[in-house]
Amino acid sequence: MVLRIGHRGAAGHAPENTLLSFEKAVLLGCDMTELDVHLCGSGELVVIHDETVDRTTDGVGSVSGLTLNELKLLDAGQGEEIPTLYEVLSLLRGMIGLNIELKGLGTAKPVHDLVKELGWGNNDLTISSFDWGRAASGFSQGVVSLRKGKEGKGIRKRMRMIQRYSFSIFLFAIFIQNCGYRFQGSATGLSSDIQSLAIPIFANHTIQTGIESEVTRALVEKFISSKRLSVTSSQQADAQIIGSVLSFTTFPVAVTSSTQVTTEYRATITVEIVLKRKRDGNILFREELAEWRNYPVVEDLAATENNKWQAIRLISVLLAERVHDFILVNLT
Repeated sequence: MVLRIGHRGAAGHAPENTLLSFEKAVLLGCDMTELDVHLCGSGELVVIHDETVDRTTDGVGSVSGLTLNELKLLDAGQGEEIPTLYEVLSLLRGMIGLNIELKGLGTAKPVHDLVKELGWGNNDLTISSFDWGRAASGFSQGVVSLRKGKEGKGIRKRMRMIQRYSFSIFLFAIFIQNCGYRFQGSATGLSSDIQSLAIPIFANHTIQTGIESEVTRALVEKFISSKRLSVTSSQQADAQIIGSVLSFTTFPVAVTSSTQVTTEYRATITVEIVLKRKRDGNILFREELAEWRNYPVVEDLAATENNKWQAIRLISVLLAERVHDFILVNLT
């Protein structure tokens, strides 16, 4: 059996340890992905490899010396933020296995508490560290597989350590059954037999790479935050949303203010949403939806590109709200 394991997401394709990188690992078909965690100055678990932000962001300073708000202001590449572990676990549930590498001091107990809170268990992830005592602290041996090693001893020793623990990872991959949240569904417009929902990553029929990740992320976050249905894996779910991004267009529009006429671009995303009941394959809902937003065009091409992605993210949120409300309020 061969496992495809992404390193810090898909670090060769997107900025390492960012939500974009983890989404890319899912799109590339990885079985697992590794990530690194530190505690920041305000106490949150953040996903970053180094003890400082100097190499991977446009800022400087130690992770432990900066608050989460300060870290969120930094650009980790392509406009991405440094994510919290909570954000990563929320995004990747049911999509991919995780290896959480404990990098910073005092990370074992809060990681344990967080994965327990979010419903991740012994079949969902691997916890590793170069400090065995730190990694084991606060964890039951049935919940995690630990990789023991020492930094600076060379790649050969590290490879021996990986081989030593490969059987645990092999068993982890075989017995993965579910990665997800456990919220009870209530007060929905769905029939009572649908209490859980799977939201696999959308298909993308456009040339705009990454747009499917933004739409999927927004929809997942909307259903998780509403706590009206359990968001879980395809194997466990009562129903599944099958989504496709059908088109993405941009074209210039004139915007008139009281003093001048400026040119902006209008971005429009069209998606198809299919809600299918798993038990009998019955399609409960099929709809094409579209939303648009304008974004400013400036001389700086990178800034214009960033404005476009901000518009894409806003459109994704608007689409997610429409899908969520229709399924939970209007569908009977």
